Amino acid sequence: MLGFYLSMLETEQERKRMSEVYEAYQTTCLFAAKSVLDDDWLAEDAVHNAWLNVAKKKELLFLPDDELRPLLITIVKRRAIDLGRRQARSIAESLDDTDRIPSSDEPLEVQI
Repeated sequence: MLGFYLSMLETEQERKRMSEVYEAYQTTCLFAAKSVLDDDWLAEDAVHNAWLNVAKKKELLFLPDDELRPLLITIVKRRAIDLGRRQARSIAESLDDTDRIPSSDEPLEVQI
């Protein structure tokens, strides 16, 4: 995935810094996402969305590390919360679809 994020950057300096930041904080970001979400796949999606955000806002890469780390964790956690809400909403909507299931009180011939 790093190659994808690097392709979004224009200068060699940006790509070098992105590589450094990614290598330094990828595991931390994934841990932060998993602390919010129970689903590993959603956690990885949250981290991916966070890295996309960083690649789009290149100025974030050049923040001092003591500012960048907490900012990355905040971005990841917010993305994880957003994905968790979307998943919960999707589950709620699919549960609403159960109203369309025919009642089992009636014989099958009548339901059909």
